[in-house]
Amino acid sequence: MEILKFCKISLIKRFGFIIILILPFLASGNEFSDTSQADVNLNKADRFIKEYSIDSAQIYYEKAQLLFQKANNKVGYIKATDGLGDAMARNNNAIKALRILQNNQKYIIENIGSENIYLANNYNKIAIANYFLSNINEALKYLNLSLEIKLRVLPSNDKLIADSYNNIGVMQDMNGNKDEALNAYLKAIEIIRNNDEINKSDMANTLENIAIVYYDISDYESALKYEREANDLFKTEFGENSLKYLNSYELIGVIYFNMERYKQAELLIKDAFEKKLRMLSPYNPYMINSYQNLGNLYYAMGNVNKAIELHLKAYQYLEESSETKSNFQLLNLNSDLGNDYDELNQPDLALEYYNKAIAIAEKLYNKNHFAYASLFNNISSAYTHKKNYQLAIESLIKAESIMLKNKVSDKTLCNIYNNIGFNYFYLNNQQKSVEYFNRSTELAKKIYGNNSPSVATIYHNIGSIYFANNKFNEAKDYFVNSINIRKENFGIKNPDLASSYNSMVEVLISENNYDSALIHIQYAFSSNLPKFNFSIDSKNITDHDKDINVHSLPKFEIPFNYLEFIRSSIQKISIYDLLGKRDNDLHDYFNAHKLYILSDTILDNYRRSVTNENDKLLISEIAGDLYPNAALNCLDLFQFTKDSTYIEKAYYFLQKNKSIILLETINEINAKRIAGIPDSLIQKEKELIDDISFYNRQLLACDKEEIAFIYEKIRDLNAQVQQSINFFEIHYPKYFELKYNLKPITIKQIQKVLNTNTCLLSYTNIENQYIITSITKNNVTFDTISISEDFTNTIDYYRYSLMYPESERFQEFYRSNGYELYKKLLPNDISDEIKNLIIIPDQKLSKMPFEALLTGQIINDTLYSDYPYLVKKYNISYSYADKLVYDRITSKQIDTKPYDFIAFAPVFADNNTNALNRNTKYILNNLQNSVDSIKTRGRFMDNMLISSLPGTEQEVIEIYQYFVNNNFKAKANLYKAANEKEVKTTNLNNYRFIHFATHGFANMENPELSGLILAQDSSDNEDNILFLDEILNLNLNSNLVMLSACETGLGKIYKGEGIIGLSRALIYSGAQNIGVSLWQVSDESTRELMTQFYKNIVDNNSNDFGEPLRNAKLKLIETKAFSHPFYWSPFILIGY
Repeated sequence: MEILKFCKISLIKRFGFIIILILPFLASGNEFSDTSQADVNLNKADRFIKEYSIDSAQIYYEKAQLLFQKANNKVGYIKATDGLGDAMARNNNAIKALRILQNNQKYIIENIGSENIYLANNYNKIAIANYFLSNINEALKYLNLSLEIKLRVLPSNDKLIADSYNNIGVMQDMNGNKDEALNAYLKAIEIIRNNDEINKSDMANTLENIAIVYYDISDYESALKYEREANDLFKTEFGENSLKYLNSYELIGVIYFNMERYKQAELLIKDAFEKKLRMLSPYNPYMINSYQNLGNLYYAMGNVNKAIELHLKAYQYLEESSETKSNFQLLNLNSDLGNDYDELNQPDLALEYYNKAIAIAEKLYNKNHFAYASLFNNISSAYTHKKNYQLAIESLIKAESIMLKNKVSDKTLCNIYNNIGFNYFYLNNQQKSVEYFNRSTELAKKIYGNNSPSVATIYHNIGSIYFANNKFNEAKDYFVNSINIRKENFGIKNPDLASSYNSMVEVLISENNYDSALIHIQYAFSSNLPKFNFSIDSKNITDHDKDINVHSLPKFEIPFNYLEFIRSSIQKISIYDLLGKRDNDLHDYFNAHKLYILSDTILDNYRRSVTNENDKLLISEIAGDLYPNAALNCLDLFQFTKDSTYIEKAYYFLQKNKSIILLETINEINAKRIAGIPDSLIQKEKELIDDISFYNRQLLACDKEEIAFIYEKIRDLNAQVQQSINFFEIHYPKYFELKYNLKPITIKQIQKVLNTNTCLLSYTNIENQYIITSITKNNVTFDTISISEDFTNTIDYYRYSLMYPESERFQEFYRSNGYELYKKLLPNDISDEIKNLIIIPDQKLSKMPFEALLTGQIINDTLYSDYPYLVKKYNISYSYADKLVYDRITSKQIDTKPYDFIAFAPVFADNNTNALNRNTKYILNNLQNSVDSIKTRGRFMDNMLISSLPGTEQEVIEIYQYFVNNNFKAKANLYKAANEKEVKTTNLNNYRFIHFATHGFANMENPELSGLILAQDSSDNEDNILFLDEILNLNLNSNLVMLSACETGLGKIYKGEGIIGLSRALIYSGAQNIGVSLWQVSDESTRELMTQFYKNIVDNNSNDFGEPLRNAKLKLIETKAFSHPFYWSPFILIGY
């Protein structure tokens, strides 16, 4: 099924130009000709206002006001007082400004009267003050009062009347009244064009205001027309290096961006950004705006992490700026950051920023303003990502209601209806889903025509709904319509057309119509590959030739859409698999095998072309389906042919399913550190990959005239990347070897490094079975075990039975099922000489400790200390991938570090370390936990205090003392010394063992929000939590990092990658071995376990940690108090 299109609406506009550009153009209407010192001060003040030097302007207005008052110059006093009020309003003192301006209004009426330009200008200033107080309607009231006076006392083509129309346009725009705003601006430009005395700058400002309104209503051609005219005037008046010209130049880039002319947009926006960066402080509102715009450009180009970096900088500079903060700009920035995090599938963070935007909007707008509609639409996307489809629909219905009241474009409503249909689809409400997609269809036909690509997409979506509800005939009708429209618009070479063919194939396979399905797969390949062509339409083609064409495989070439290519391949493989099993035909298995090899090559090529973490995880998810099936295909071929090369190929494919992102990142980090390659070459390499990623995205949305150009561009960029790789291979062979020559190890390689008493057990989940690979020094076996939903539940209950020792129900389950799990998960032919197990788990197995599996039946009255735990039989450690095990074994070397042990234990026993710092309160309020009545290192909040961990102090002191007494160099950071700054500034690379004894927490949905809580030190700007991304930046390279805290081994499970959490971050940062926990741990038992573990290490002075940890666990098992697995089994060793 094609991914249903979710259309996100920009907030008013994606780029925050309106407010920042317009504020300086709110015209004052003041003209001065006096030559006195007061007038000199007044003119200086007016100049400073135009330059946005508000503090200086205020000083000179005050000087002028004082001089005019002494001279009893009423007109001068009025002008200076109005100017002072204006400056104060812009300088975050609008309330006082309003009082000054209202008093001046009375002074004008009493001393000059009510029909004069001075009162009109005063009303204008009062309007500006109200604007800064977000009283838009009050501002409009005074602007209209000002205009009425001007129309009565001034000629009809006077500049000041044009200024009033301009200002009214600004406020109507802010109020969401686009038609009224455009009408006011057009009146202003008509006056300006008919008055030769009005300068070109004012004309340019007005033209730009008109362009912005057209931009807001998505009439980008008109916006571009008016902005180009404004840009020419700015260039003539101020020059190419002026701020006005650069702002306009940048806005043209923004318009190009929304016209999807991205390369033109990139050129203009980046050029303006670089030039403004040399001219302005980062705190300047225009510079902040440029950070925002450049961030949005990177967002569109797929580099969301770069977008977040720029948006956060803009946010920081705006917060720290001494200038007046624009609520409108804060609104847009919060919305942009919401969009960024939503794109990264981090909906909780997205909602946090969206809700901030809503709170700001409440200060600015009435409830029916279009801004709310935009926000509600975008919020719905975050709810969709959270799979809370009902809340998503409710948000979209709110957006629809507001949009209908604002008479928005049909295009916007079309998107809303599409999004509602999308969410009803996931609620399995076919009727409502089709209803809203039909609404979207009617609008799309009205906007774009009956046979437009947008209509084809909606037809595709409706077909997907019918298919999901097993209405195959209706689904086929809509897919056929989608195919025909896409062929008409794009020709026969287009990735969207391939998507329609692929969706048709799904229906045909469900109908067991394999012959027709194979034909449509070939059409999908042909649509998606530039050189591969397929046709069976010729009347002269024989059945034999037709059969050859249907079963022919494409040669390797870069597809228009990698994902659709893999989709076609998987569908064709599934048919061959079905036919092979049905007919026992070796030929079908061989055809499937060839497609697996081709898909592997395509997937590797795709992986090299992406930089976005979400895209990489998507590839890993695809790999999680593709490679295990490829391994099973190899094992089937081995059974047919007895050719042992298929065993090696099966092992190859299984490895390609194990943490490839992790391995690639480790290799890249090592490559940069070891190879001595210049940063400029790495940057050039990255830019090429970014460009490929960008053009790949463009390929999905271009028309048939552009597709050939974009594809050639991608081919050219790929050729440049290959040239770079060839250059690295010759000139920087270490870099090449580490980064680009990442090959899965062979069975012989891993067997060579394993000792005779070690067994490597790797588990791979695929649909309803696990593949268990067992490798020892002299043997390799592949077993498959069938699993059901009951088995999955058994894994969960096994874990619960270990976590909740006080629950008799769970303990009964453990006694009954601990042995059954052991028999299912452990091969029965493990040699008696095996003493060490290295386990590479998959999916839910990643969250269970194998150590607590039972190797025999349990009688009810057996003591926990007498249970036949697996840990009594083996030293057990864990890893993410076979290659990681191989690298760890082969890279072991003699220690040369100057220090042995360092520990961080905040203890949280006094107000200096346990009173919550304000930076952490919000975070921790959402992370409270408890485990029955047992005191743990997981229940870490008690009102506004962090729960004390007295056991950690004794734990660290005992370990420290044992190291020192045995002539090892050690350091213990306790209480306030165990703070975040100390962790970050200590050269941890100098220590063999790094130990954290504290509270920890894991965020399963957003792993980057997992962390360790440190001493609450308010003397710096740290948040006192060591988050995952901060751990990534630590240079550890230590033999062992032990996280003596709760849940530090948990995280989010990604298919093909395993758990992403704190343990993975520690591997990235260089830790060779890691100790983590799988649930909230007991403070006292953890102290016992850790002290014994380190004593075992010191006594043997060994870098093999499996046996010391096992022996420490065995000692706890011998005690009555801590013999239950709750106390000793959560701590596992990742490493060897």
